[in-house]
Amino acid sequence: MPGVIGNYKKQQSLQQLKKAYSVLSQAFNHAVSEYGDSTEWDTVTPDIAFSYFDTYWKPYLQAPVRCYYYDECGYDRLTPFFKSNRRMDDYQINPNAGTANSRVMLHLNDGTFVMIITSSGYGQDDRRILVDLNGSKFPNRFGNDVFFFLRVSGKGIVPYGYDKSTDVINKDCSKTGNGYMCAARLMQAGWNMDLDYPF
Repeated sequence: MPGVIGNYKKQQSLQQLKKAYSVLSQAFNHAVSEYGDSTEWDTVTPDIAFSYFDTYWKPYLQAPVRCYYYDECGYDRLTPFFKSNRRMDDYQINPNAGTANSRVMLHLNDGTFVMIITSSGYGQDDRRILVDLNGSKFPNRFGNDVFFFLRVSGKGIVPYGYDKSTDVINKDCSKTGNGYMCAARLMQAGWNMDLDYPF
């Protein structure tokens, strides 16, 4: 019985992840078709995260519900996430994480939590999107219900780590890794979880 339940939860997570990926990709692609190459969008100035979202994302997402701090977003602490190795992660549910208006937080109409990052101080990582499939519900762990995507000009929305080797992706998405590249691992495997996947 536990095996049946485990397989059901895995399939449920995979379906939710594919849906979130599709919703975000479609919204991004609509904005590209209207506004052109995303590199021309001003996304790295910390103070414009909110206007960036309102211009390039909000019109193409079905009834997104914005939230502005961890408790308003349904979480019980500022840093609610765990790495796939089960250690605490330091990503904050906070629009002003280090700089003013550096990220936008919202829930999609199915309850999926999304955090669009526009300024983090980590170069290309400023284009990350964090997705928590079941919102504030546990386990809040990368590779399980939390995943990273990346906005890439000319490619659209891609899994974080999409340009890394299979070895690098598998090392990150493991029981001893961070889990940041688990969406890339799943996509490489045709949206399947193998026996070594850290679910």
